[in-house]
Amino acid sequence: MPIYQALTQTKEWLNTSRPLTPDDLKGRVLLVDFWTYSCINCIRTQPYLNAWYAKYKDKGLLIVGVHAPEFEFEKNIPNVERAVQDEKIEYPVAMDNDYATWNSFDNHYWPAKYLINQDGQIIYTHFGEGDYDEIEQKIQDLLGLSDKMVTVNGALQAQAGQTPETYLGYERGRNFVNQTEFKADQPADYTIHDVTDGDWSLGGTWTVGPMGSVSEIDGAVLRMGFSAKEVYLVMYGPKDSVATLKVNGKAVTPTINGGADVAAGGRVHFDGARLYKLIKMPTFTENATLDVVLPKGATVNAFTFGG
Repeated sequence: MPIYQALTQTKEWLNTSRPLTPDDLKGRVLLVDFWTYSCINCIRTQPYLNAWYAKYKDKGLLIVGVHAPEFEFEKNIPNVERAVQDEKIEYPVAMDNDYATWNSFDNHYWPAKYLINQDGQIIYTHFGEGDYDEIEQKIQDLLGLSDKMVTVNGALQAQAGQTPETYLGYERGRNFVNQTEFKADQPADYTIHDVTDGDWSLGGTWTVGPMGSVSEIDGAVLRMGFSAKEVYLVMYGPKDSVATLKVNGKAVTPTINGGADVAAGGRVHFDGARLYKLIKMPTFTENATLDVVLPKGATVNAFTFGG
């Protein structure tokens, strides 16, 4: 399928008054970014995309964000609209809920960038984070420009040695220490265990599904062993409900080790399905233990980490 048709299959678009057509794309330098709003790797990349769009949109660059959901709740348009606003995204975003564009590109990654020249040919691809100067140089080359690279301050960063992304469902979940108690897709009682870096454990009654785990009682516990400076958790819960956090047995404090979503007493208030910033240690910390105490009906999908 021609590139322009592949990019305009979806009928749901954000940040544009109408769905884009092939004629809107022809003759442009295009940067296609496959993303999903709760992915920390996408979140860390977003400031660079915003800076490139601001700098080059009037010089011939069009960025097209293709939102391809990883979790079911990411198909919800209001959820994505909120993320677009929170991340200050100004370029058009296509809702690729059925993966039509993803499959046309034979894509396999979040984030993934495809740079397309004025003739509709993919001349450069990049998967994951990093190589921002190289990507920007390719953009400048296609636009016939020679300029300083953008400067992005305060962007979240990954760090060597940090715990890898950890999924909390049985399809991709690894290092689940409650295997002897595990029952798929049905409530079961779990006993909380000690954990080491990269392990996770459940305490209380939970239903473990393919892409996440659901708390069936108030006070259920999710425990994660981690090495990182920052800890994030993709989750959602009943409106106005609260999760509470402890690190190494002590309540998380907003001014000392709490992330942006933590209030006094280590409390996290649910306000939708998204990535929550839970922990921000003063320095990179090895072999720490995080306990998340959750209300009935909360769903947890994945831990990610930062430096």
